[in-house]
Amino acid sequence: MADAEVPGRAPSVCGQCGTQIAPALLACPSCQRLVHAEELKRFAVTAERAAQLGDPSAALAAWRQALDLLPTDATQHQVVSARIAALSRSLDGSPAAAKHGSGWGKGAAGVGALGALLFKFKFALMFVLTKAKLLLLGLTKAGTFFSMLLSAGLYWTIWGWKFAFGLVLSIYIHEMGHVQALQRNGIKATAPMFIPG
Repeated sequence: MADAEVPGRAPSVCGQCGTQIAPALLACPSCQRLVHAEELKRFAVTAERAAQLGDPSAALAAWRQALDLLPTDATQHQVVSARIAALSRSLDGSPAAAKHGSGWGKGAAGVGALGALLFKFKFALMFVLTKAKLLLLGLTKAGTFFSMLLSAGLYWTIWGWKFAFGLVLSIYIHEMGHVQALQRNGIKATAPMFIPG
């Protein structure tokens, strides 16, 4: 039976020079042709298109996938690494420079802070509703939901139901923040799993 070509797996023979290539190699040992050249071109097109459409997270994800298919000593690896670093910096943004204000400005800032505190309670519900989509998305994953229940059940027997659900929910919200941050930087992430203990 002949070996079928498996998608994502390196071909066993170089298309340019005919040299046998081990599955783990990313470039031909003889002619240095990139094994995944076609996939790399697709990732580059996807990344450029995402950048043109103003979606740096998608561009970053495509460049990260391309980086995994490049040998570390290749020039292309360094170029793609530089693009990833630039996109990461653009996503992070630069911190704003601090300005020195006058005494009147400082007083107005105090009044503004008091006003913001008053508005906080009014808009707290809206803030929760805007973030609810992310939090509910994780609960649609059966592994996350059932492992949360298992953890809550274990903690319930030890510390009581109020503490158990408070702990599990606070851990869940915290971990979903990590998921959102990873996805923003183009790294694939799924909802968390809870391991009670």
